[in-house]
Amino acid sequence: MSAPSISPLLQVRDLSVTFDAGTNNLQVTDGVTFDISNGETLALVGESGSGKSVTAMSILNLLPHNARASGSVQYKGRELIGLAERQLDKVRSQDIAVIFQDPMTALNPVYTIGQLLADALRSRKLSKAHLRRRSLELLDHVGIPEPQRKIDQYPHQFSGGQRQRAMIAMAIASNPGLLIADEPTTALDVTVQAEILDLLIALQRENDMGILLITHDMGVVADVADRVNVMRHGRILEAADTLPIFEAPKHDYTRELLAAVPKLGTVSHPRHDFEELPAHRTPSLSFRDVVVEFPTRLRRPPFRAVDKVSFDVFPGEVVGLVGESGSGKSTLGRVAVGLQAIAAGHARICGTDLLTASRNDIRQVRREAAIVFQDPASSLDPRMTIGQSVAAPLKWNGLVTQRQALAKRAHELLDMVRIPSDWASRYPHELSGGQRQRVGIARALSLQPKVMVADEPTSALDVSVQAAVLDLLRELQASLGFSCLFISHDLAVVEMLSDRVVVLRSGQIVEQGPTGTVLAEPTDDYTRKLVAAAPVPDPIMQAWRREQRLLASSA
Repeated sequence: MSAPSISPLLQVRDLSVTFDAGTNNLQVTDGVTFDISNGETLALVGESGSGKSVTAMSILNLLPHNARASGSVQYKGRELIGLAERQLDKVRSQDIAVIFQDPMTALNPVYTIGQLLADALRSRKLSKAHLRRRSLELLDHVGIPEPQRKIDQYPHQFSGGQRQRAMIAMAIASNPGLLIADEPTTALDVTVQAEILDLLIALQRENDMGILLITHDMGVVADVADRVNVMRHGRILEAADTLPIFEAPKHDYTRELLAAVPKLGTVSHPRHDFEELPAHRTPSLSFRDVVVEFPTRLRRPPFRAVDKVSFDVFPGEVVGLVGESGSGKSTLGRVAVGLQAIAAGHARICGTDLLTASRNDIRQVRREAAIVFQDPASSLDPRMTIGQSVAAPLKWNGLVTQRQALAKRAHELLDMVRIPSDWASRYPHELSGGQRQRVGIARALSLQPKVMVADEPTSALDVSVQAAVLDLLRELQASLGFSCLFISHDLAVVEMLSDRVVVLRSGQIVEQGPTGTVLAEPTDDYTRKLVAAAPVPDPIMQAWRREQRLLASSA
């Protein structure tokens, strides 16, 4: 007698999503079919705009009002397509949880993190004291430092990585049977990413939870996925177990994706030899004993986010700034473009000292220094088309005033970052996360800056577009000669692009030097920890690394 078949936890059959766009309908996904079993992780990978997130959001009907889904989505045998909103809301609060791609826009800014967690726990019907205690446990579980203090803060007071961790805490609060993780580690540094992935796997084993993972990070796929579905243009091109996908991909597109993945340790020489340049060269960006402090409540001493940091960025040079989430990387980036005041020390941008600069001086700095922000969705005005957003700096600074000339320049900039120029009339919500990030890069390039601060500029990009954008940044730097402060948690990307590396921890520099030396032969224990935690697109190597982490944690 044959054994009875076990039904999958989630069963998706011929799922198609169409967006109504006036007289035209746009089909985003076409006939998507897959299963997820209890305790299994399925990864959806593919280029930005391939339909990964739309497929995932279709499961719980979290699509825009003009989207229509057809086909079948069954959770534990129960059909979700067409389910009444009240019943679907119960599924969302108890059975299936989501980690969204953009934490800044997904977290309500008027509520504290504690209030958001309490809302996620509302189905538990706990007392107020028990709610706070459980919320603190969840924050500690996902690696939020000082949870007793952080629980009463608002999302804007968290770093990008801390916001992502808070969202993960909200998602796992109800111990869901299925977790939809849409780029769950995009904003996380490599050490916390490893901890979060270990945490998700531990929760998965503890609760026999299924995970649908949407990611462009093939190192993460190699680390946690049991099976992989490769999507392009709304269709699944290849579906297989993880190891065969990496060792013997069958589809040309899958091979292209894997070939575009940057690998730490493959860059054998620096891009430039800056040691041979004249000693009297003048830096474009200079920090000397810079201190940045933020006020706190209840007459407590101010929080010191940056503590006596000193380094230079010279013309034509890329300096990588790495470190854990909350280490002060993005704060220094905002200082570099005049968006953050300093409490002490000196920060000079193109010769202007920000400590003593007038308002007109700061205005001039912002014409010579540009920034690519970490959260593309929150940094683009939702009321402006992407063409208007890209051309806005030119208009604000009076460099281009005629409407036709602004439109022409916007089209040129969009073409540079591989966004079709005829998309200039679209709005940010009509683009995927990766496409919005490319718009942010185009906007930063509009003024042809002398200094560019790139705050996680490729964090939301799939590997093929990431490679193209990094090549673009190199080409533009070679032609325009701007300096670049490159903030990233992806050490392989930092190695590929940077001439020197500065490693930050808790607002202080622990190590700095030429990229090849710091990443290949780190002298500080913290830097060695960062390098060891960097994911690699190799399932066998990632399995060995996880085993070593588990042994280290149990020792």
